[in-house]
Amino acid sequence: MNLVSRVAANCAALSLLIAALAAQTPQELSAPEGAGLLRHGPIDSVNGYPKWFQDRAPAPNQKSVVLELLSNVPGVIDPPVVGQASVFPANWPGETFYYMAASQNASATGNSAAFESAIEATFQSGNPVDGEQIIFSRIRLRITGLQNDGTYFLRHPYGTEIEVAAAGGINMTRDIGIGAQGDFSGALHGDTGPFLVPATMADSEIVAGASIGNGATLTRVRRGLNGINHFEIEGPGIEAAFPEAAAADGAVGNNKVRFLDFTLLGRIASQLGASVDKAYYQRDYDPALNNAAHTFVNVWSSSASSQNLVVGLNIGTAASPVWTNDTQMTENSDSGSYFARLDIGTVAPPAQVRVRNLSDSPSSEVISRGEKVSDLVLIESAVFTPGVGLVVSARSTDKVEAPAPTVQTSSALQTLQVASSLTGGGTGRFSGSVAMASFSAPTFVEISSPLGEKSIAAVELAGLGTVITGPNNPGGPIAEPLVANAGNDQTVDSGVTVQLNGAASQGPAAGFSYLWTSPVGITLNDATIASPRFDSQMIFGAPVVLTFSLTISDGIASSTDQVVITLSPRVALFDATTFVDSRYDLRRTKWRATGTSSVLANQVVRIYLGTNAGPDLTRLIGEAIVDATGAWDYQGGNGSAPANTRVTAAGQIGGVAYPRVYAVSRYVGNQPNQSGFFVYRAQ
Repeated sequence: MNLVSRVAANCAALSLLIAALAAQTPQELSAPEGAGLLRHGPIDSVNGYPKWFQDRAPAPNQKSVVLELLSNVPGVIDPPVVGQASVFPANWPGETFYYMAASQNASATGNSAAFESAIEATFQSGNPVDGEQIIFSRIRLRITGLQNDGTYFLRHPYGTEIEVAAAGGINMTRDIGIGAQGDFSGALHGDTGPFLVPATMADSEIVAGASIGNGATLTRVRRGLNGINHFEIEGPGIEAAFPEAAAADGAVGNNKVRFLDFTLLGRIASQLGASVDKAYYQRDYDPALNNAAHTFVNVWSSSASSQNLVVGLNIGTAASPVWTNDTQMTENSDSGSYFARLDIGTVAPPAQVRVRNLSDSPSSEVISRGEKVSDLVLIESAVFTPGVGLVVSARSTDKVEAPAPTVQTSSALQTLQVASSLTGGGTGRFSGSVAMASFSAPTFVEISSPLGEKSIAAVELAGLGTVITGPNNPGGPIAEPLVANAGNDQTVDSGVTVQLNGAASQGPAAGFSYLWTSPVGITLNDATIASPRFDSQMIFGAPVVLTFSLTISDGIASSTDQVVITLSPRVALFDATTFVDSRYDLRRTKWRATGTSSVLANQVVRIYLGTNAGPDLTRLIGEAIVDATGAWDYQGGNGSAPANTRVTAAGQIGGVAYPRVYAVSRYVGNQPNQSGFFVYRAQ
């Protein structure tokens, strides 16, 4: 297609898209009401994942659904040693699920249409490693048999996607929620939710331990947003591609097909548990008790909504606990946040807090960490005078025998300084000075009770700034300005060494400090000099935009500027091959592997066994051909595994471990490409 023809085709496709958008109802063009999830449960102390996820009910008269983590569903979620219980991390699968809903459809025409939604738990490296736990919300659509450049509307229980077909199909995956270590809240804001259940499952049947599906059985579903409980495709030629589904929406000839059956995977959580989010005590002399010390304990906890939580206090020691009677906790609306204030009279502050969930069967409990429940410390003021020091005032909720708190400061370069103790007490108030002869002001102070509670506040500055005299200031000194200059924006080829330039920054003649902040994954040779450098990585495809910040400081004030470095992509020397999954059937001695490639149609992918060092090219499992959508799929028949790729459950051949499976593409541009580092799953 020449340039004129291509522009004309693109304009026609754009016009079709605009017309189709105009024809859609406001409901289709806006975010579905109630999308996403409500909250997740406390973290399991063994596997490091939340115990459950709770959805938002799609209507006020419907019940919210809470699903627990599944780690062993034969044929769907298998640990490395099939048939044995999941044990973290020794016998734990590389991916587990709280929920999955899938509509997999094949036509006699040879075309396929698939929709998948899931809340998936896996690991950053793909292998069960504590500390690498991640969770994401997934929407995936894979459809073949479409018209190139055709605009298609894909309606499913969680919204409407508008896609333009390329290479005869649509291949879209949207994963939302992967956050920092230990932060699983991102999945709450994904597109999955509320959870679908079988159409025959009433709200009264959504009880602890009940299964919503085994991941294999087809069923009609309910609880989709906006009443959509099907998977529908609208667009040119779609009824010819899937004639079996043309009448499922009640009409033929309207360029729509509809699929009504889904497989569901999930189980209603039976142990919702609770967490101790915060607990501190208050103590003061009480005239009503002959001026004896009167103690109260405030406790906050989280769980699913509508739970029966009670709290008790250990008035003994952690080693020899003595628990008080349980006190009922109160939920704030249906937020899943619970609170209780306990009056323990003249008893000394407790050692621990215990929250029990009586709605669980059997009841569950969680005990606060540490040896003592802490007082709460609050910062009243923090004033720094250059060349003099820092003066801090704080108070404690213990006005009888408040534990003496400590103060810790941070300099302008974020390096923590030695902690100092504050003195006082009696009224719960403390004060103290931290000697700091330098002119470098701390950015914040942190006050800590010896029992664990902390408070952080910004620092107020006092005193004069840096001044200069000169011919332009005959009447006296003026403050010399600080102006950071990170240099001009640059566009450079990727894969080269890039030099930053902050030498044009201005400040006092006495000098000032430099501090560069880099994007994630970029390392400067020295972030504290005017013009550092870094080695950029070779990139292909789209340009990469990097933003660097330069902060200069004279110890009193600071100034910040930014510079943008755009890395231009190089011409790709080889294709990109990705690996989705691999399985080995011990009983039938056959392999199954799937993945994708950036080179479509007739690209050859070879699958090998290998070690951590790379593929062993003498242990060929088989070959696969990439289809028009970029996907490849290899599945051998029973007994098809070559003799030198038949492995034991321990992943060994002749006493040598082969723990990984690799996908290796053909040579493109004289450069081989391989994708792997995925542990295979024996079943």
